[in-house]
Amino acid sequence: MQISVQIAVQTEFDEQPNITEIARFERDGFDAGSLGLHLEEAKALPGRLQRSMIEAQAAEAIARMSVCLECGSRLTDKGHHRLADRSVFGRLSIESPRLYQCRCSGSGRKSVCPLAACLRERTSRRLSRW
Repeated sequence: MQISVQIAVQTEFDEQPNITEIARFERDGFDAGSLGLHLEEAKALPGRLQRSMIEAQAAEAIARMSVCLECGSRLTDKGHHRLADRSVFGRLSIESPRLYQCRCSGSGRKSVCPLAACLRERTSRRLSRW
């Protein structure tokens, strides 16, 4: 038997949901050693779910913030770097673009990092609850 755990993410930009498999398990027979999740599988599953959700949220935020609010033109890419987010599931590295501000803003070639603006602390508040 094969068991697949998937996450389906649908944003306002997508017509169809994006389905990502976060885990696949194979079980043969029906005995005490094959029932349910094994300990290591159970430990890894929440972290994989967290990574998939954060990557989907970051992709949607980047798509939304890569367009000039004034004129609607697409902002040009200056480069990429990685941001770190720490949560109860560990440290996660997120690919983050640097974008040039639009010429209509009058600020010249100044660049911005949209994800860094959203994740100022980069330590999830979820940590303080535990």
